[in-house]
Amino acid sequence: MKKYTIYEIENLTNGRLTKYKLNQAIKQGKLIAEEVKSEKKGKGIPKYYIYEDKLQEFLNIIEQEKKRTITLPGETNNPELNKEFKQIFEKIIDQKDQIIEAQTSHINSLTERITMLKDENSKLTRISESNPDLDDSDTSSERRNILLELANTNVFSVKKKNKLLQELNRLT
Repeated sequence: MKKYTIYEIENLTNGRLTKYKLNQAIKQGKLIAEEVKSEKKGKGIPKYYIYEDKLQEFLNIIEQEKKRTITLPGETNNPELNKEFKQIFEKIIDQKDQIIEAQTSHINSLTERITMLKDENSKLTRISESNPDLDDSDTSSERRNILLELANTNVFSVKKKNKLLQELNRLT
């Protein structure tokens, strides 16, 4: 069975298991180690030897603790924090519902407007069909001609201006 010093374990794990953590685990009894009894003191003399099987047991304990401490998002150990998350979530849901209600009412008003415009359009088509004198292309061309005349005349008299505006009013 191979034995390691605390310093060797720290180097092997690239600092993931530090000397401090290992010493704490030995003091707490989580890691069983053999204490080195030496009369020499100072640098380079290890305090403990840790056997490979005991180190593996300690690593298994650490892995089990990590698995227990992992919490899923939304699950916390603090009930007050859970209440806060729940309140925030409920506020978001309420806002979403309000937005949906506003959008549906807006859509309903738009559909009512569309139906109203369709009705007006059908009435206008019936009127134009019943009165052949009101030809849409003729009136639009007359309007265009009157507007062109107004635009091309630089300086014109008030009488001519009034006459052209009356003709435009008659066409609309």
